[in-house]
Amino acid sequence: MTLAENHPFSALTGQIEQLLWASIICSAAVATIALINMGRLSLFIAPIVFVFTLTHHSVLLTLLNKDRKKEPEALKGTLAPTAHKASIILCWVLAGLWCLVVVIVIIVSVMIMAMNDYEGWERFAAYLEIPFQVAEICLLVVLAFKCRKQRRRTFIQPSVDWQNYQSTTAA
Repeated sequence: MTLAENHPFSALTGQIEQLLWASIICSAAVATIALINMGRLSLFIAPIVFVFTLTHHSVLLTLLNKDRKKEPEALKGTLAPTAHKASIILCWVLAGLWCLVVVIVIIVSVMIMAMNDYEGWERFAAYLEIPFQVAEICLLVVLAFKCRKQRRRTFIQPSVDWQNYQSTTAA
């Protein structure tokens, strides 16, 4: 496999950057709603996962910005920061953590409502928090697929001359 050039101004990189910003905004909304509710429904896990998400995305956005400032010759033979395996794996890990937050909010909401120990605004907070969490999960999944697509576009398979191909196993 050989590397193609890293293009920090490509359309795919722009889409990935927009997804990163949208994910930051969506996760910030979830953390805000969770903290307004004093973390009761998510057991303070949503704000913690928000910090992880913010850290991951901030690092990627910083690295993307540094790539834009580099000369094209310096980018030859390099991968975009979002195309690294670690970045893609961390996107999936973050999506899994947000899934865990959704499950926790649902379980705690059911437990609180079963005990009739809730106020109307808590029910509203749960109804508002869960769609934002699901949107965050969707954003992270799309982001992971886009990063994988960017990685696959960067790697070029060597071409094979099938007309002159000779199998070494033929006897």
